[in-house]
Amino acid sequence: MTPNMTNATPENNGAVPQNQYTPPQYPYGVAPPEPGSGEALAAMILGISSIVSFNVPQAVVALVLAGMSNKKQDSMGRERLSHAKAGKIMGIVGLAFAAGFIALYFIYFAAIVAVMIAAMMTSFSEAAAEKADAHFDTYGEGVSYSYVQEVEEYAG
Repeated sequence: MTPNMTNATPENNGAVPQNQYTPPQYPYGVAPPEPGSGEALAAMILGISSIVSFNVPQAVVALVLAGMSNKKQDSMGRERLSHAKAGKIMGIVGLAFAAGFIALYFIYFAAIVAVMIAAMMTSFSEAAAEKADAHFDTYGEGVSYSYVQEVEEYAG
């Protein structure tokens, strides 16, 4: 870190006194960052990344940071920052995308379970039909054989 040379004088041979701190000087046309702008920028970045990654905690943190930034701006009587607005919107969209993704996951899971149950029922019905055919072949046409009896035998 280079010392600020504004305190250098001929009396101290061009050296800055060691115990004196001077804040950095901003060049012309560059203003210091506004209070709350760091939270607003972080909210926007986290909101965007929550949309891309379907990450619920990032979306929640984006909403919290946007709220903190807006609260700071309101307490100072300033207009809210656009980064905070964008972070809030992106956080809400990220939460909606994550909720949709989770809903699609459960629908997909339910469809897989339904297909598995249907496959099991089909194999169960085929096994019952084979037993009925075997029973018919053994006892002939005169014996009535109900599906309920087959289910009871198969389950028992």
